[in-house]
Amino acid sequence: YASLPLSAYWTYGWKYRISNTVVKVGSDSSIEAQRQSLNSGIVTGVGLYFGYNSTDSIFNPHRGFKSTLEGEIAVVRRHDRETRDFLFSKLYYLNAYYIPVWAKGTLKFRGDLKFLATFGAGEPILLPANERFYLGGENTVRGYQPGIIGPKYDSTDPGKLSNDPIGGASSALFSAEYLQNIFRPLDVFVFFDAGSVALSEFSMHTFRMSAGAGIRLDIGGQLPFVIGYGFPINEMNKQETHPLFFSMGGQF
Repeated sequence: YASLPLSAYWTYGWKYRISNTVVKVGSDSSIEAQRQSLNSGIVTGVGLYFGYNSTDSIFNPHRGFKSTLEGEIAVVRRHDRETRDFLFSKLYYLNAYYIPVWAKGTLKFRGDLKFLATFGAGEPILLPANERFYLGGENTVRGYQPGIIGPKYDSTDPGKLSNDPIGGASSALFSAEYLQNIFRPLDVFVFFDAGSVALSEFSMHTFRMSAGAGIRLDIGGQLPFVIGYGFPINEMNKQETHPLFFSMGGQF
């Protein structure tokens, strides 16, 4: 990838990527999940992005707005060769807004939209699993298991709900957080998160929501340690939840 600053706030860039994905699924997984091993393949893509950043700090902003618009066109060459190669595209629109409430308090908002579209004989379910979108975990919807939000594979047991996420072609994430500095290395925060993942293209399903609180310890000045507790509001089942979370770097 390469980037070029257009002004004090605007940046333009491009990227090229190639990846070889091999999917292996356990024999005790559902038949549909096992079919994902057929979706191994080589993905090659090129993309462009434009970014705007007026925040006052790279690592711990308290004021400003940052936004990224990114598009990519890619081709997948499947290893099984039973399905023809096909093109797909991805579109990202990522935003974060920081409002200083007072000298030691910051209100933060985050809004991310991600979409992919397939062409020709392609379908989102035919892509390697890591090309689809997932939400849940300490960096997206806190209080949920990583990647658990969205459609699931059918369970091998008819009386049991599956907990294996499929991923999606459409993803939306919205977060609000208030961060209060206590003293120089220690902050406390409260948050509300909501996220939706749908397998269909350019579509939104039920938003899974959570709220909670945590602390942020900034020792080195660049990679803070975050610990918190999230309370899922409308989870499908208790297996989706993971209230206690840790992260290095923080939510925004």
